[in-house]
Amino acid sequence: MYVIKYMGRLAILLVAAGLLVIGGGAAAVYAQTTSTVGMREFEFDPANLTVSPGRVTFTLNNEGQFPHNLHIEGNGVSLDVKSDGPVPGGESFTGAVTLPAGTYDTWCPVGNHRERGMVGELTVAGAGAAAQPAAPAARPAAGAGGGAAVQVPSALPRTGDASNGLPLASAGVAVGLVLVAGGLFLRRRAGVHD
Repeated sequence: MYVIKYMGRLAILLVAAGLLVIGGGAAAVYAQTTSTVGMREFEFDPANLTVSPGRVTFTLNNEGQFPHNLHIEGNGVSLDVKSDGPVPGGESFTGAVTLPAGTYDTWCPVGNHRERGMVGELTVAGAGAAAQPAAPAARPAAGAGGGAAVQVPSALPRTGDASNGLPLASAGVAVGLVLVAGGLFLRRRAGVHD
């Protein structure tokens, strides 16, 4: 009787732990912001974005003929969303970066695309901000020299990453399901019924 009593308690603990692990795994998947950016000669669509701080997943759709990329700079961050080179014309790329709250300049780092007006602004707002286009900004006329190129020392830390957290979150959900199943099995074995 003593063993059965504690098996029932252990079963309840396993079910509770499993539900917590499942919730944490699901939260990890849904906590990240996802944003799609169209790229074409010589503009981003949308040019200005607002996202939540933390992990941001960008899908870059190159709708143009030339290669393009999205460079993000500000608040100690300087990175290309696709770190191994631009997205070829007609192709797409999805990658994630981690960004703290703040305002960032964005531009296409390929050739003179920045000078030709392929620029924008990324606002990383409070945790409740949803991914959405920001208010349109004035864009310099083509050939008006949309700003001088910024020289960034190579010693600056790269704070973004292109890894995907989905496998880890999925593993967490799987572990949670195993814990719940084990708890329900023990509860049934112990003869605890509602």
